[in-house]
Amino acid sequence: MPPSLCPKCGQLVGSNETKCFTCGAPKVERRRPIEGVDMFPAQLILGACVLLYVLSIILDTQSALSLKGGFLSIGSPNSDALKLLGMTGGGMWRAGYYWTLLSASFLHGGILHIFFNMSWFSTLSKVFTQLFGAHRLVIVFVMTGVSGFLLSNVMSNYPTIGASCSIFGIMGALLVFSYRRGGEVGRIIRGQVWAWIIIGLVFGFAIPGINNYGHVGGLLGGAAMGYVLPQREGVAEEKWVKPVAYGLLVASLLSVLMSIRIFWPLFQIKMNF
Repeated sequence: MPPSLCPKCGQLVGSNETKCFTCGAPKVERRRPIEGVDMFPAQLILGACVLLYVLSIILDTQSALSLKGGFLSIGSPNSDALKLLGMTGGGMWRAGYYWTLLSASFLHGGILHIFFNMSWFSTLSKVFTQLFGAHRLVIVFVMTGVSGFLLSNVMSNYPTIGASCSIFGIMGALLVFSYRRGGEVGRIIRGQVWAWIIIGLVFGFAIPGINNYGHVGGLLGGAAMGYVLPQREGVAEEKWVKPVAYGLLVASLLSVLMSIRIFWPLFQIKMNF
C-alpha cells in the first residue's frame, strides 16, 4: 500500500506502516481523485429522475401538454400522477405514508424543474465523486433528500417533490469538507460552494412556490454528513458503502411502488380508466 495522509490527523503514513505513528489511527487506502472515477451511480440517479418524469407525463399526457396554466406550464405532470409516484407532504404525510421521503427526490414538476435540477446535479456529482467516490454520493443524495423533506413536512407540510433537497445536501457536505480539509484545495472548494449555496437560496426566496424548508433541511443534513465523510480527498470507500448505497436506491424504488399500490385505484377512477 503506498504512503498516504492519515484521515484523522493529516500526518504522512509510510508505505510499510499499518497505522498512523502520531495518533494511532489505522491506515486507509487512498486513490488519486482524478483516476478511476465511476460515474455510473450518478447516472443511475439521473436516469431514474428522467424516467419517472417521463412516466408522470405519460400518465396524463393531455393535462401535461395543455396550456391552461400558461406557456411555462407545458410539461407539468398532473398532481394526481405525482401523488401516484410518491410525492411527499400534504395528505400523504398526514396519512402516515412516510416512505414518500425517499421517493419524492426522484420526481419533478416540469421541464424547467428537472432541467435545472439535473444540470446542477451533474456538475456537483462529478466534483463529489472525484473527491469521495460514487457510492458515498448515492448515500448523501438519498439521506439529505430525506432530511430536507422531513423538515419541509414538519414545518409546512405542503405537497412537494424534487432533487433540490439532495442537491443542497451535496453542497452542505462539500462545504463542511472544505473547512475540514483546509489549504488551497479547501479554499477553492469553499468559495465555489458558497457561491452555489447563495445563488440557490436567493432563487428560493425570490421565486414563489420553491421549497425553502426542504433546501435548508437538505443543506443541514449534508453538513452533518460532511463530518462523517473522510477529512481528505481520495480515501477509498469502505466495504459497506456500496451495498448501503444500492440498498437505499432499492428502498427508493420500493417507496415508488408502494405509492402506486395505494393510489392506483383512485387514480384509475379520476382518469376514467
